[in-house]
Amino acid sequence: MIKGINRHMIEITDTKSEYYERAILFIKPRYESLENKILEKEAQNIIKALGAPSIIKKKNKFLYWSIRILPVVIITAAVTYFVLSYAAG
Repeated sequence: MIKGINRHMIEITDTKSEYYERAILFIKPRYESLENKILEKEAQNIIKALGAPSIIKKKNKFLYWSIRILPVVIITAAVTYFVLSYAAG
């Protein structure tokens, strides 16, 4: 369904983002009279602020925490092994 056929919009085809090919933004009626350069600059700022899609952020977060936690787990396992082998021997 299409609502508001008379809406003004701006389409960014060069998003300068590795994740997004195009962006379509609808302009609020009170800002339709602004210059196109101002609107395009604001659209670029919005696209830049979006960053990576959430699935990529989640994968990077998992990798980050895996790298941080793995040494702690290895050291804890080694200390536990040495303590148990000392107590048993």
